[in-house]
Amino acid sequence: MRKKRISIQWLLMLFTAFTFTSCEIYQEVKVKRVEDFDLSELTNNHVAAVLRIGLENPNPYKITLYESDLELRIDGNLAGSITLAEPVVLAPKSSQVYDVKVFTNITDVEGFLGNALSLMFKDEIELQASGYVQAKGLGVKKMVPLSFTKPISKKSFKLN
Repeated sequence: MRKKRISIQWLLMLFTAFTFTSCEIYQEVKVKRVEDFDLSELTNNHVAAVLRIGLENPNPYKITLYESDLELRIDGNLAGSITLAEPVVLAPKSSQVYDVKVFTNITDVEGFLGNALSLMFKDEIELQASGYVQAKGLGVKKMVPLSFTKPISKKSFKLN
């Protein structure tokens, strides 16, 4: 009985140590660059797109990005929020470009359409996103800050 009690105490102590140090084990994923933006669907209140994003995972294990809370701005004007359409799995100790499928529910349709119409008179507009992406690795969940700014040309919107 004494051996069982000692082993349970050791397990509890190891679990506590892992819980308090798990944040140190987990290094943040970094956005290196946004290479491209490809609009795949545009409706009156929904936009689907693929962002080619360079992401770095400094951890020796895979990280899954599975949920996002990102604010979308077009030329500085709030247009809605960006949501991941599907989880993105980052390879361990890697720095690669990933195709990240996203969709946006546009809260300010008039503002978004005004910005889209401004493309007729400009060669490009600036797409900005900032907020958090929820990531998971080794059973530890963490909110990872993410922000980027990307100039978007007419050809991305297929408005030539």
